[in-house]
Amino acid sequence: MSTCEEKLKEAYHISESLPLIIFKIDYFSPDSLIPIILYEIYHPITKEKLDLSHCKDIFIKMNIPINADESKLYKYDPNSEYYTDNCASYTSENGIDMLLSDRQKEY
Repeated sequence: MSTCEEKLKEAYHISESLPLIIFKIDYFSPDSLIPIILYEIYHPITKEKLDLSHCKDIFIKMNIPINADESKLYKYDPNSEYYTDNCASYTSENGIDMLLSDRQKEY
């Protein structure tokens, strides 16, 4: 199995010894708990933007760091009872029980 880096270097005839240039953009939306992350890859010599469609068949795993309240990790898991169980209660900061549908909208 080849990596995206290998596919791009092969497609653009880039030496294996040269590193690709990665431009990463983090967009922090007030409506989201995690940033929206965009990547662009550039040729190390010509600075040409590389077409990532060469990597469309390759699974790319990304670890996205977040600032999470460790006492409320269940809020970051869409499969937790907090979002799936009608019987799981949650009291908001205002002391009001939140409906399951409201918790799902919040996510």
